[in-house]
Amino acid sequence: MDKIGVFCSAAADLPASYTQAAKDLGTWIGENHKTLVYGGTWKGLMGVIGMACKEAGGQLYGIYPHYMEGKGFIETELDVCFPTAGLADRKDLLILNSDVLVALPGGIGTLDEALTTMGMAAAGEMDKQIIFLNVDGFWQPVIDFMEQLHRMGMLRHEPGHYFQVAGSVEELIKMITD
Repeated sequence: MDKIGVFCSAAADLPASYTQAAKDLGTWIGENHKTLVYGGTWKGLMGVIGMACKEAGGQLYGIYPHYMEGKGFIETELDVCFPTAGLADRKDLLILNSDVLVALPGGIGTLDEALTTMGMAAAGEMDKQIIFLNVDGFWQPVIDFMEQLHRMGMLRHEPGHYFQVAGSVEELIKMITD
């Protein structure tokens, strides 16, 4: 797995545990000569993971809507830039250009990306799963909801068919490398 796709928050002032997880994952990606495929901004967790990856020797593939270019949010250290027409194209390209997909803590955009990944897997469009990095239980309500959907008969398969859960960066790395 050389291209690690990461969905995460662009928000500032997040808990230190979220920032540390992004930094640790970015450092691992860089030290292992992998490529980070992400939203390409310097803001929030995106900025943390991108900078950690770059400082550790990794490559950055930034995929972002073209209208963000004029706002000054785009990371200047990107190795490859993928401007897109909008958020839907961005999400599709991020999923397509990644070998594995990880969801760090994030907001509506991250949730949308994770649900789209699960939907594509459910429809048989791809065989990739999303891995939720469940820092401090951040994703637990989503995980619980997916389990509830399964109990109600709304999912054809067990939740593990659609996603995996890592409780730590170390556990995530083991999942990616095994």
